[in-house]
Amino acid sequence: MWLQRQQYEQEAKRNDPAYQIGLEKSRIDLEDAKKPKRQPLINAGNGNVYDPNEDKWLTAPSGSGDGRFRFNGNSVEAQALNGLMESGQLTPEQAQQLAAGKTISGPNGEIIFLTPQGVFGQSSAGGQPQQMSGSRSAPSQPPQQTQPQAQMPGQPGQGGNIQITPPKVTVDEKEAATFADRMNTSGGLIDQFEGAGLGVWDQAVRGNDYIPDFLENWMVSDDFQNFDQARRDFINAQLRRELGAVISMEEFDNANKQYFPQPGDTREVLEQKRRNRQTVVDGMKRSAGPTYGRSNNDGADPLGIR
Repeated sequence: MWLQRQQYEQEAKRNDPAYQIGLEKSRIDLEDAKKPKRQPLINAGNGNVYDPNEDKWLTAPSGSGDGRFRFNGNSVEAQALNGLMESGQLTPEQAQQLAAGKTISGPNGEIIFLTPQGVFGQSSAGGQPQQMSGSRSAPSQPPQQTQPQAQMPGQPGQGGNIQITPPKVTVDEKEAATFADRMNTSGGLIDQFEGAGLGVWDQAVRGNDYIPDFLENWMVSDDFQNFDQARRDFINAQLRRELGAVISMEEFDNANKQYFPQPGDTREVLEQKRRNRQTVVDGMKRSAGPTYGRSNNDGADPLGIR
């Protein structure tokens, strides 16, 4: 009787419509689970739909409809570039340069925008690669792998690349720039009052241990006072950079004899000392980094940076 009852219940269950629907649903779910998962369609904008499962366009992408190049899609970048082309502010070639460009950090921390033609160059009529306008090399020369030089932000650089931000200046470069300014200004005064440094009387009075300091200025000429002040500023700037905070009298005296006129110096020696002063000034400017030439009005620019 128990077995008959079980058979009866199973037969009734199989005949139940709800049970049949559950079986069918389970079968469909199992078949769907065995199938590979399909990726959703991609809406590319302007009615263009791409099927990644079939790797094909369901509707062929089109341009502006009038034969002119335009970016497809509704992204902010695409719409902005299309608007600039519509207003005539950008040519299609320039818009493509912007879309394909990228930014990198230069050797001195500056941010540079690289255009495709700036990286690879463009082909001339003869098939030889040439640089874009704004390059420092001749148009017929192939692009060279050289370290980019610093330039003013926003100006075309080598190969048409654009520097967006100026180079970064370190604390050490700022300190060197201050010393370079002092040495450059003092050097001009030394050249102007160089003859005063040849005076035996003035040189004997200045720094004499037997003459009080407050009397020395009364005993030397005005030109020598200007010469002596510029000389001290020059030496202090140079030795402070090289030696640090402490400068001994021996080091100061040695620099004085090495770089500045002394009584009895010949013309050849004076010219040699003048060149030595210019050498240390140029070295200090190089230590000030690539931005020093743009931030000073002295006209000297050893790195060729404007």
